[in-house]
Amino acid sequence: MEFLEFEGKTTEDAIEQACAHFQLPSESLDIEIISVGSPGLFGLGGRKARIRVTLKDEGEADLLPQAQGFLEQMLELMGEKAKVEARVDEEERLNLKNQEDLAEIFSYYNSLET
Repeated sequence: MEFLEFEGKTTEDAIEQACAHFQLPSESLDIEIISVGSPGLFGLGGRKARIRVTLKDEGEADLLPQAQGFLEQMLELMGEKAKVEARVDEEERLNLKNQEDLAEIFSYYNSLET
């Protein structure tokens, strides 16, 4: 997995730089502190804090709300007023189920294309 390194006066500064770079909150990043840094004596001999950052892997559960929202928006654009139920089953598959029968909706729109 690729990583990037960031430096700052403190580890917090370095983390803020990483968050700004990735445009993500720190909770979405794996952060390894390489060096906490030190201010030095009278400002002399100080060292910067260094961190190594990678993106956290998003699990299927994290994608669930996004997939549900996407399908609801798509159905709304199609003129269908439907609510989508989304869940991950015991086999860790993402299931999206409409309160109505999605197969009928998609069959209808597929028939319009041909």
